[in-house]
Amino acid sequence: MPATDALENVPDPRPARISYPALSNFGFVQGVMTSYALGFIGWGKGEERVYDYLDFEYAEFDTYAGSLTTDLVNYGGSLYMGYVSGWSNYDRADVGNYGGVSVSISAGGSLPFSFAGVPSGIALSAFVTKDGNMTG
Repeated sequence: MPATDALENVPDPRPARISYPALSNFGFVQGVMTSYALGFIGWGKGEERVYDYLDFEYAEFDTYAGSLTTDLVNYGGSLYMGYVSGWSNYDRADVGNYGGVSVSISAGGSLPFSFAGVPSGIALSAFVTKDGNMTG
């Protein structure tokens, strides 16, 4: 008898697109990123934890960022959290739908105080996935 892949004939247990309650079409994201800038070009590396409340999944993603900046030299870090919506826009419920390229925009400023001597700021951000199905 020839060897076969045991998972080859196993059906996908996830249901096809079904109607979900509106309150389940969201998730939560939290992350940390370090960033550097040199000569008006910035880059960053971080990690995000994503909670998908549509089908109760969790995943961690490595994140990378590139930007243009007004700083010649800068080093910083950020902690962030927010919501994610659009999980039901996909044919299959899967936390992996969050992965991939996203476009984001942020605006922020400095706070008039510091935490433990470290200057602090606050920012608001928004993103949309490249396929336009997910926002946050």
